[in-house]
Amino acid sequence: MKITLKDGSVKEYAESKSVYDIAMDISEGLARAACCGKVDGKVVDLRTVLDHDCELSICTANDKEGLSTIRHTASHVLAEAVKNLYPEAKLTIGPSIENGFYYDFDHAPFSREELDALEAEMKKIIKKGAKLEKFTLPREEAIKFMEEKGEPYKVELIRDLPEDAEISFYSQGDFVDLCAGPHLMSTKGIKAFKLTSSSGAYWRGKSENAMLQRIYGTAFNKKEELEEYLAYWENVKNRDHNKLGREMELFTTVDVIGQGLPLLMPKGAKIIQTLQRWIEDEEEKRGYVRTKTPLMAKSDLYKMSGHWDHYKEGMFVLGDEEKDKEVFALRPMTCPFQYFVYKATQHSYRDLPLRYGETSTLFRNEDSGEMHGLTRVRQFTISEGHLIVRPDQMVEEFKGCLALAKYCLDTLGVGDDVTYRLSRWDPDNKEKYIGDAEVWEETENHIRNVLNELGIPFYEGIGEAAFYGPKVDIQAKNVYGKEDTMITIQWDALLAEQFDMYYIDQNGDKVRPYIIHRTSMGCYERTLAWLIEKYEGKFPTWLCPEQVRILPISEKYADYAAKVEAELKENGILATTDNRSEKIGLRSGKQDWTRSLICW
Repeated sequence: MKITLKDGSVKEYAESKSVYDIAMDISEGLARAACCGKVDGKVVDLRTVLDHDCELSICTANDKEGLSTIRHTASHVLAEAVKNLYPEAKLTIGPSIENGFYYDFDHAPFSREELDALEAEMKKIIKKGAKLEKFTLPREEAIKFMEEKGEPYKVELIRDLPEDAEISFYSQGDFVDLCAGPHLMSTKGIKAFKLTSSSGAYWRGKSENAMLQRIYGTAFNKKEELEEYLAYWENVKNRDHNKLGREMELFTTVDVIGQGLPLLMPKGAKIIQTLQRWIEDEEEKRGYVRTKTPLMAKSDLYKMSGHWDHYKEGMFVLGDEEKDKEVFALRPMTCPFQYFVYKATQHSYRDLPLRYGETSTLFRNEDSGEMHGLTRVRQFTISEGHLIVRPDQMVEEFKGCLALAKYCLDTLGVGDDVTYRLSRWDPDNKEKYIGDAEVWEETENHIRNVLNELGIPFYEGIGEAAFYGPKVDIQAKNVYGKEDTMITIQWDALLAEQFDMYYIDQNGDKVRPYIIHRTSMGCYERTLAWLIEKYEGKFPTWLCPEQVRILPISEKYADYAAKVEAELKENGILATTDNRSEKIGLRSGKQDWTRSLICW
């Protein structure tokens, strides 16, 4: 067989060889550094035997695949450590992830002290240097094997595998885990690691399942790389809006009010007010007219729009269809409400485009495991809008929505921090959507052409579209690297039919309009979280809830300080006076956003 290596050279062998053996044949040093391989682009274990012509890359810790293999092996070492110290714990899954690894256990919560003890146990396991050995079992034997070990979650995973799946295990000494790999040849390959945190996580991510305990960790090939990462991580934690926003008294949450229902405190509310006034004024300059619509509606409205069939599980439903004459739901979106504003008056082709804007409070029944600070909440407010347009106006209006979004991002100083995604339908799951394939392909091509014409780099996401149309999602990452949608612009050629919306054209005929669903800045709460992390609480002056703090040096200057404060406010500057009797140094202290003005 001929093995084509990454550099283009070819190795020929008369018999089958493992990836590790080929690495050893190339050089002993490469074999020592090898973590896994890539055969024809697919990541494989070093133990994988090759018996045919193929392309092979040997991956070391310098490759993302190699580093991922180190971290995956570290997760198994963690699992062994947990079983050594807490034999009653049940194993579930333990993958490598972008910045490290985690493993979920059915066990009581782990304290920081317990994580430290687990780290010490992991070091003992690594020092022993047990080889990792792969073996397979037939389905029934594999199930029996895990049942005898008292691992019900592993049994469930095996039962869910396809009938023809290879059921593989890895052993390291006496410890055995169900796993597809790849793994290092020995635990000694883990040079530097750290357990970073623990938290609750539902089995398989579903709130109706058991609550597990997830331990997060990270691993690197060198101690220096680990130390650099931990220093970075400490900075990340200090910038987390969930921590910083509370310390700065921008928002809080209360258990008796509910998860995902944050309370904006006066300073946070002031920032939101500033953003809202700016957005509403900017939209008015661009030809938007404002609406104000109800926070709830009868189920009939959502059945008409299709949300009842496609989105009901994400809504807060008030009432029972089997018992109550009328069932209501808190609105998860504003579009059907604004459609009826449009339908209240007959429109001609000369009236279009009509640009409706609304500062909309919405409600979505997010899973409790998804809640985080201000980024994932159950009640939120967005800069929502719907444009009712003639088909010949659609492209230019869509460009206008992109221009407004870019203006908002650039004004906030985050225009370079985003990526653009063309969110497409999934033709293999047509039941999730309305409309024919031809409509979807045509509208997706329109958006693709607009983005290319404007020179906006983008990637495509299959299955990310709304059920009624494709969209551009403007994405940003939080300090932890998790991506969220900040702004959405949707192309809708279908819902006007559902709501019998029309305009009268120049021939006197009724014609269906197109609709653009869009946000100009997106969700105010999520944007505030983004800005806290972006600026580490040191906001641009125009967004500061307190721009100047006046510090009289003694009580006799209190009246003068009040006069200065009044004059500043008269000129639109957000000023406060600190009349406390403490020394100036204590009162002027570190301020995250204010400028101090000392009066004497």
